[in-house]
Amino acid sequence: MHTEYQETVGSRACAESRGLVVPGLSNRDGRDFGWRGVVSPVGRSSLALVAVVSAGIAAHVGIGSAVAAPTPGKIVLVARALSSVDFARDGLYVMNADGSGVRQITHDVVEDDEPHWSPDGRLVAFVDVKPTSEWIVVVRGDGSGRRVLGRGISLASPNPWSPDGRRIAWGGCDGLCVYDLASARLTAIALGRSEVFGFSWSPDGRKLAVHDSVRGLVVFSRTGKQLAVLARNGAFPAFSPDGKKIAFLTRHKLEIVPAAGGRPRLLDRHAGGAPSWSPDGRRLLYTDTRLRTGHFAGNVRVVDTATGTNIRVDDTGGIARWSPDGSTIAYGRYPTSATFGQDVWLAYANGTRRSQLTDEFPNGLVYTDLDWTSGSVPNGKPVPKLDTVPLTVTAESKLGYGHVWSLNRAGSPKSVAYRSDAGECDPDAETESATFIVWDISTQSSLATTTSCQELSVESYAVTSSLDAWMMEPDPSDGLQTVRVARPGTETVIASWDSGYESPDIGWRSGIGPLVSDGTTIVFETRTADGGVQLWRIADGDVPHAVQIPLPSNVTGLIDADAGRVLVGAGKNSYAVIGMDGAVLARVSSAGSAALGGDLLGIASGDTLRVYDTNSGSLRYQLPLTRTTGYPQLLSIGNGYAAYTSGIALHLLRLNDGKDSIADLPGETGPPVARFTQAGLFIGYERAYLRQSGRLLFVAGADMP
Repeated sequence: MHTEYQETVGSRACAESRGLVVPGLSNRDGRDFGWRGVVSPVGRSSLALVAVVSAGIAAHVGIGSAVAAPTPGKIVLVARALSSVDFARDGLYVMNADGSGVRQITHDVVEDDEPHWSPDGRLVAFVDVKPTSEWIVVVRGDGSGRRVLGRGISLASPNPWSPDGRRIAWGGCDGLCVYDLASARLTAIALGRSEVFGFSWSPDGRKLAVHDSVRGLVVFSRTGKQLAVLARNGAFPAFSPDGKKIAFLTRHKLEIVPAAGGRPRLLDRHAGGAPSWSPDGRRLLYTDTRLRTGHFAGNVRVVDTATGTNIRVDDTGGIARWSPDGSTIAYGRYPTSATFGQDVWLAYANGTRRSQLTDEFPNGLVYTDLDWTSGSVPNGKPVPKLDTVPLTVTAESKLGYGHVWSLNRAGSPKSVAYRSDAGECDPDAETESATFIVWDISTQSSLATTTSCQELSVESYAVTSSLDAWMMEPDPSDGLQTVRVARPGTETVIASWDSGYESPDIGWRSGIGPLVSDGTTIVFETRTADGGVQLWRIADGDVPHAVQIPLPSNVTGLIDADAGRVLVGAGKNSYAVIGMDGAVLARVSSAGSAALGGDLLGIASGDTLRVYDTNSGSLRYQLPLTRTTGYPQLLSIGNGYAAYTSGIALHLLRLNDGKDSIADLPGETGPPVARFTQAGLFIGYERAYLRQSGRLLFVAGADMP
């Protein structure tokens, strides 16, 4: 939906004006996006937007600090589940401003976006993004009565509804479409190269200010007659409340021009976001492109159009919107540089009293767009509050970077290994390095091993107390891979094995990897030309060497290792647990994702966890998994517990009685990771709005909830 726009404008500033900018981050169909707030002209009480956000969203996703008492009204939101496998929760939601009546009214295929209440509050218009097309759709406030109006690119306007609610405009029709709801008549306003970067209805509903990529800022009648060309370039125009002025963007500049024609006046040379007028018509709200050190987004700004006084409100990753009385601003912020959705914040227009209104924990939803109106939502149910339990943390490590993507076993039960990508070594040569770090809670120390600069990324890694091993991603030229070994704390490679070549110990193999470790022994997989699987353990010495592990028949791949045991796939919906000598300890026929933990094998399938004895293969426990905010994902098993995620909520399931607790991880953003050892539980996650956002925690086994 936004591809044409970004390619044509070709600047971060203009992309940010749609709230679509996170460098290098995209939603699942490849388009960047962020949070965009839209204010409806209905029910303009002085605290309406505050009430909508502070009461409605706070009840749904958690609140940072109370801002205002709730007032009547209802909101529509675009929700995105942080769990990549929980697409069913994506779509439009409605709720009352007091947090009640929550219900999901659409379930998108790719994305439902840009919702706008009609002026009477009965209907919602939005963009329904399909895999190959976009459509403008109207539904009732409960999701019923779906009506497809036509194909369209965008509802890129503070409100695409005409002030009387009889018409809707959108980008499409080789320009701009104006649709009459009563007659179903579609009027096409042709524009140069068919691109619309914003439009605005005049307050009387008789005219439209439109950005034409060829002619510039053009005013049309609603029937399509060109009335005036006001500027040579003019993206995201906005009529002032009295209809006498139009604000717009031209490249990075924010300007205003008389609606009757005249010379544009410059207000800011570094604007990036679509401007919106305060209700009194004296100030403009917009985002800029002044990036500050350590930040990855622009800023929310308010400028007085008469005096030029310019106030920075806060940093932001998306468009900001006025409250109806113009005293307060709602805006979006990215909690970290690695998150795709935004939290909603609130601040006074002078930049004071900034308050975080929503957070991702523990419900696992972010909201990328919203609109509100008067009225109430019938027949809905409030989102149940998730009860969390505090953790007794024995040790904590603050990391100088963001998300911890995995936790691996290390050389002792009181240590854990994790990975940090050190980044580019030489951008021109496109080389990079990776760092493997072992955190030992008994000494409160960390030991890091950094690879040399290389053209390929690290795909997997495994460590012991004396060896670090990693596997490179496939070479794009021939698909071959390499396993390399170094001593902890050094980057000198002391052993390596390659696919596609004769290598020491393993000979010629067509494929290699992945790697796993039980903390004392590293195991890797190779494949023969006919697809057969072999396993090798790395034996330490002056020069580490590979020793083949005999395998039973039908082994399909290496999965995990712990306590001298190796878990392998053994045919369809079947697993085998073997010793390091190849002896078969147990066979289990069960489908699902599996994790090994000492003498326990956990297999999660759907909403059920089955736990088997690795010595006999007998079923020891069968327990339900709670689908609180997403599809359950098994992380680790051990010490009488299983750790799994549902959305971003970390569940700790006690095996002997089935007690299921959600760990309280304050400020969590994004899904956590966890790893049991004999000593307890290691947890890695990212905290929002901190420079040192990464966190590692250790909870002793005796302190588990």
